[in-house]
Amino acid sequence: MRGLAFILLCFLLLAFESPLLHQLGSARYAPDLALVAAIYIGLTTPFARGVGTVLAIGLLRDAFTTATPVGLYMEVLMMVFLICQGLSRRLVVRGPVGTMVIVFGFSLVASIAEIVLSLIFVRTFTQGEGGPGLILVAMVPQALVTAPFGAALFWLFDRVDRLVTRAPGSVFS
Repeated sequence: MRGLAFILLCFLLLAFESPLLHQLGSARYAPDLALVAAIYIGLTTPFARGVGTVLAIGLLRDAFTTATPVGLYMEVLMMVFLICQGLSRRLVVRGPVGTMVIVFGFSLVASIAEIVLSLIFVRTFTQGEGGPGLILVAMVPQALVTAPFGAALFWLFDRVDRLVTRAPGSVFS
């Protein structure tokens, strides 16, 4: 139930974000809402339950992104999830500033992983105007835009988590 709630919430967020950003003309520096979800799930969910949820969210992210091969963001989000799973016992996120720092760092890691996977799997990645240069130029601004949304989405995911699981306590304090 919890995983389904996160998948549905991410679908709604991505469905709302995509047309809004294209309307405003700021699709290049869009916050990566699916990345924030993968980080939250990686820090709060057991491995067996989190894998399916993150794969589904990654597939949704791939569906809302054009001109990328299907599965690219699914792989990137799984890498982030696995790293967060490894850090979940050692890392305690407290407050919005800590959340923004974590999301900023993982946004940079996700951009580098996207470049590496695109170089490996996309034959035309280095041709034309796009390619590694475009991602490198947008890497820091996108991380700066995603970080504040990370704090807000951690709060939202925590509220959904409380609603669905009805467990006392909070990850986001």
